[in-house]
Amino acid sequence: MPFKPCFWCEVCHLYRDEDSDAPVRRLTSSAAISHNIYCEQPYTSPDGRRVAIIRSTDFNRDFPLCDLLVADLDSHQLAYAQRDVHCQIVNTAWGEHVFYWKPDGALYRLSLSTTDETRVLARDPDMPRVNCGMSISPDERYLAYGTVIPGGKAARFGIVIVDLTDGSWRMLYEHPHMVNPHTQFQPNHGRRLLLQENISPTALPDGTVTSHGSGANLIMVDNDGGNLVRLPVAPPHTSPCTGHQCFIPGSDRVLLTVASRHKLPAVGGGHGVSNLLVAAPGDKTPSVFNAPEHECFSHVSASRCGRFFVTDSYRGLRDPVALVIGCLTTGKYRALLRDCHGTHGPQQWGHAHAYLTADNRHVIFNSDYQGHGQVYAAGVPEGFLESML
Repeated sequence: MPFKPCFWCEVCHLYRDEDSDAPVRRLTSSAAISHNIYCEQPYTSPDGRRVAIIRSTDFNRDFPLCDLLVADLDSHQLAYAQRDVHCQIVNTAWGEHVFYWKPDGALYRLSLSTTDETRVLARDPDMPRVNCGMSISPDERYLAYGTVIPGGKAARFGIVIVDLTDGSWRMLYEHPHMVNPHTQFQPNHGRRLLLQENISPTALPDGTVTSHGSGANLIMVDNDGGNLVRLPVAPPHTSPCTGHQCFIPGSDRVLLTVASRHKLPAVGGGHGVSNLLVAAPGDKTPSVFNAPEHECFSHVSASRCGRFFVTDSYRGLRDPVALVIGCLTTGKYRALLRDCHGTHGPQQWGHAHAYLTADNRHVIFNSDYQGHGQVYAAGVPEGFLESML
């Protein structure tokens, strides 16, 4: 008989932001590390009601298994959907299903709406191993991921694309700097992939990356491997990309952060200053989202509707970390939270990784200010987004 998870209460109602009146709830409370996975391809169901969370007593490369949880934002409840799955969860942005490997080597998918599980792909010992940077196409036919092929004087790095209907695979693109590709299918049509090339990384012959180098540049390539285009990001155009970037739905434009602030033509008109940029294939120079009082934006995530984004704003390690929502058509912005209490240390569950749910009603984010990494939801107050249009 298949396992059917039950939803139980684990949420903790915390406070309302003093400025925006956004209610903040901690979705997870267990004495373990909980993580909202990442923000570039939001792990939220198409109706915005449910989100995926992973949990482990520790995240260790020697034992990379975790539990997959599903949080229901309307009932404020949490379900253990699956135990002992590989922590590299993958999805298509705002899609119903999340995909994962189990110890049997097969790929499975789980519906956020029903929590039903289906095996998608049997173990293939000849398929290049998954290194990092995974994405599922919007039609859920293709899986793309970064791989490393050890051997010789230097390891080879590239992108593999797998047809999930028949299990066939091929090397889509190869480059010696593709050590951390952040692979992303364009979320509407899936015909293009956004990839990150690190600048001067170093790696051992077995593929172990010893340094990610000095930032990254960005490329796009069609899902058949053709039509490679470099975006006007990183030297000589701008300072290097931080490695935080995402598609803006409904377009081939990319939202990203770079290492330094730049004065450039601004989103919404005129000129502006910040390290938050928008770039597209064919652009001679990117545009900037003008927010001069914010010293350093970090992670970025666009809304499903393509009009808004959310990002974390840092000053120093001990200063408040604001969560800022902006409008990509008007150039207006507001802080949803004056402080999400996140950190910017080496552990990923302390990074905010904030994203908007598919219905724009909640922002999901991480924080470790209470010790263990936990996942939080901030409600978007009525009229908040409309005030920026």
